[in-house]
Amino acid sequence: MSGQMGGGDATDPVDTTWVQDPKAKLAPPRKKTTDIVKPGPSQSMVLVHENRLTIEDGYFAVKGFQNIWQNPPSSIHGNGGTLDFADGHAEYWKWREAATSKRNTWDTPGVKPVDRDLVRFQQATAVVD
Repeated sequence: MSGQMGGGDATDPVDTTWVQDPKAKLAPPRKKTTDIVKPGPSQSMVLVHENRLTIEDGYFAVKGFQNIWQNPPSSIHGNGGTLDFADGHAEYWKWREAATSKRNTWDTPGVKPVDRDLVRFQQATAVVD
C-alpha cells in the first residue's frame, strides 16, 4: 500500500510519518477519501506490487522530493507493474528505465538525468510542485 494512503501522522497513536519523505508535511497521509485531492483519485496510487526483497512494513514508500527509490516496485509482471488507484481503476505500467527492473534494495538513486519511472511514481504519490 502506498505510504501516503491510510498512514498515521504525529497525532495518531501509531505515527508512521517515518515512512514518508522528509518534506511529507507538504503532502500528509491521506486518511479519508476526501483527503485525496492533489493528485486526485484517478491519479493517486493506492496499491502496487513491491519488490519481494524489500517488503518489510506494508508500505510502499516513495521519496516525492528526491531522486531516490525508497522502495522498488516488483518487476515480475513482464518488466512492469500493476498499480491500483484511489478511484478504483488499475493500470499496467511498463518500466521505461532498464534499472527499474534490477532494483532489489532500499534507498537506491534514480537514474540520471531523469528517472522516468521514479517521476511517474512521485506524481502518483505526492504533490510535487
